[in-house]
Amino acid sequence: MFRRDVLKTALLGAAAIATAPGAPQDTALAAESAPPLDALSDELDRQLFGDDGLARPIPTQPTISDLAKGLDRTLVLGGGGEYYVAWYCGFFHGLYDHGLDMAALPEMVVGTSAGSYMGSSLTSGHFLRLRSQFEF
Repeated sequence: MFRRDVLKTALLGAAAIATAPGAPQDTALAAESAPPLDALSDELDRQLFGDDGLARPIPTQPTISDLAKGLDRTLVLGGGGEYYVAWYCGFFHGLYDHGLDMAALPEMVVGTSAGSYMGSSLTSGHFLRLRSQFEF
């Protein structure tokens, strides 16, 4: 969502400069002809990001995400900073020692913060390399 934030900031900055007290313009004419800033921002969002697949509307009732349709198992990992990364390393190391390959069992892996880092490490195979470099 970084590019959306950049464009919104640029739009707000341009509007602030155009409506600054020292700007030479007729304020009555500008107020009549300019659409509200929220409308400009919404239109810009729609034109730039309407079909990029990144922004998803919030459903009004419980709905299965199209990203998860047909999947049976999802591994959901929470956040918690570097302490949780360390905890995850020990936890997944123990699971590997007991024969559970947590990269192969779930069909989808999602996470927040430390969980997203650990999920990407698991699914990319980097965790196995890290596991060989640590002494547990």
